Amino acid sequence: MKRIKDILNLPVIALDTGQKIGSVIDVIYSVSQRRLIGLLIEKVALINSKLVITPENIINIGNDTVTITSNNALYKPSSIPDVYQAMAEQGFNNQRLISRAGDELGIIDDLVIDENSGILVALDISGGIISDLIYGRKRIELPNSFSLSKSNCILQKGVKDESLLNDLSDMW
Repeated sequence: MKRIKDILNLPVIALDTGQKIGSVIDVIYSVSQRRLIGLLIEKVALINSKLVITPENIINIGNDTVTITSNNALYKPSSIPDVYQAMAEQGFNNQRLISRAGDELGIIDDLVIDENSGILVALDISGGIISDLIYGRKRIELPNSFSLSKSNCILQKGVKDESLLNDLSDMW
């Protein structure tokens, strides 16, 4: 499992040539479909261009690099229908996480993706700098049901462990 922050700025290497193609500048995901749409990379060339790598062309998202099938695995964002809709949906980071009961549970710090399947699996929650230092950040499975606005993510149902919700409440 990889946090989005861990994927950003990774170099992208094409396995057919062994060349560095560029670096990841954004992770494009669909909240509604709960899946990775692609990686936006800035291509290394005379003229820098932004291109998308779709999940089927990603061989591996490692700790130090992203490997892809070939140079031909790069697409203009406009050629992939889901890209613009997914980019409009993005925005989990820095949102307040609120329970159904109205308790603020923390701030969403990052989203976690299963790098093998491309499925969005969890949220990393921050209780603030001091709380993070004392207790560490908490990770919860992506709930089955939530409401998303510009500043809040409200859990409706689906957080399996009630004690986790209590732990998150204790962070504040």
